[in-house]
Amino acid sequence: MIFVLGDDGELSVLTDIRELRGQCKVSDVEYGLWEFFDESGEPLMPIFRVPRVVSRRFFSTAIVSKEFDLAPGGSGSKPSLTKCWGPHIRLKPNSIFSSLEDVLAHLEKTQKTGD
Repeated sequence: MIFVLGDDGELSVLTDIRELRGQCKVSDVEYGLWEFFDESGEPLMPIFRVPRVVSRRFFSTAIVSKEFDLAPGGSGSKPSLTKCWGPHIRLKPNSIFSSLEDVLAHLEKTQKTGD
């Protein structure tokens, strides 16, 4: 399970990296429109994989990744999802959690048990 927090405050719950890649365009991930968190709410960082392609538009050149993976953020990288919590967050409908309260209870449980 992967939590995805958009810059607009929308929290998505996705089942795996394949679903994530289908929902998030690489260019938007590179631009930083989303924050990613693992099942226990710890930060994940995008790792952009080769091959990269050169995109030429309007007299400029950009190197664009075709795909990305996620890796643990490590200590001090970014705050956990619970530290980002606030009234601006709203839950996108999903098949796992019915409310933000359910998400928060899950995060508190996994942080206590270390799962």
